[in-house]
Amino acid sequence: MNDPRPNYQVIALDESPDWDLTGLAPAADLANLERIETVYVFNSHEHTYCGEMTPSYWLVPVETREVFRDGYDPETDSLYEAIMANATCDGMYVHAADIDRLFKELESESFRTKRLGSFGFRHSKDGQIDEIAQALRENVVI
Repeated sequence: MNDPRPNYQVIALDESPDWDLTGLAPAADLANLERIETVYVFNSHEHTYCGEMTPSYWLVPVETREVFRDGYDPETDSLYEAIMANATCDGMYVHAADIDRLFKELESESFRTKRLGSFGFRHSKDGQIDEIAQALRENVVI
């Protein structure tokens, strides 16, 4: 059952397997690229059933970013520019159990998860998650 109070959380998912950046950036940048991840915000109190018995969360993208190995400073912005040119801005449904498991696994890694709570809202409402994603894009460094 959905809790009427929102509980917003942020998670950064590794989406490296979805990318082929060959030739889009200097070889040194690609060799030192640890992962490409997209940061999503979701309301853990809101479950959607997408034609199945398993509940899902609606994840709204905040940003897609490159993560390099510690201490590496990229030669140019060409990798960032290639990612920005091809990053999706669509939300997606993901099984709640998968996100809950990943959230627990990633909590120990800096900048991979964040609990926002109600983010100042007392009740969930249509469009609210989009407002929060936009506020995160404009004001919060994750």
